[in-house]
Amino acid sequence: MAEKVVVYITRGLEILVFDHLEAEPDVPMPQVPRGTLEPGEDPLAAAVREAREETGLELRHPVLLGSARRPHVFRGQAYDGLFHYAWLAAPAATPDAWSHVVSHGELDQGFTYHHRFVPLEGLALPWDLDLFLPELRARLVRERVVCYVTRGRRELLVFGHDDPGLEPGWQVVAGGVEPDEDPAEAAVREAWEESGLRLQGPVYLGTREYRPALEHARARRVERQHFFWLEAPPHAPDAWDHRVLNGEEDSGRVYRHRFMPIEDLELAEELGELLPRLKEKL
Repeated sequence: MAEKVVVYITRGLEILVFDHLEAEPDVPMPQVPRGTLEPGEDPLAAAVREAREETGLELRHPVLLGSARRPHVFRGQAYDGLFHYAWLAAPAATPDAWSHVVSHGELDQGFTYHHRFVPLEGLALPWDLDLFLPELRARLVRERVVCYVTRGRRELLVFGHDDPGLEPGWQVVAGGVEPDEDPAEAAVREAWEESGLRLQGPVYLGTREYRPALEHARARRVERQHFFWLEAPPHAPDAWDHRVLNGEEDSGRVYRHRFMPIEDLELAEELGELLPRLKEKL
């Protein structure tokens, strides 16, 4: 049984695809780099090699997304193969498009591939080459919610902490969106887990994306933050301590919550980016 590798090369939220004029008329386009493993070759080493041979890019730190056994037909002949799907991140300075002459390969050596980065969202590839695109999308984007909890029209819930994983400064309730969870549901859940408040009716304020510096291949994920406004009841206390109920990093930590005047309040990191929008609604 032949072993092959399919290579997803990303730049931010874009993926590298190519067309080539030498393809037979019935070969669908676009394609992504792929090829056969050499005898005794590791799938991840093969991904790095195929990326170099088919694109000219020297990339490192491949990630195996998964493997699948599937039949396929090539030039009228049926094959049964084990396909490994690997992911490589390209630096931000990688060009938008270029042409490359394939440097190795039994069938495509000497062919010219015309590469370009396209948005990953909505992309479909032929021949089951897109089989692990959902896994790739999940790894590329970290979905989070930021919760502005108010009491009345002039106070915002903030907390202090001794969590070394958080930036200094006032924080608000925030956390990750679980698989298949709606962001609005995540906002309600995070408010309960991090503050102990049972709140409903979150109001969507907007979404912001924060892209990491991609100067090196290890910087991969984009953080997508969904901002919500939730209203606490008037009888909510002025201040209290709460032990976080859940969370990968903060479960069991104690957050010191208090309501503070929203005017001129400065929050840590990007948490305050949509405070002006909240003030407009208040």
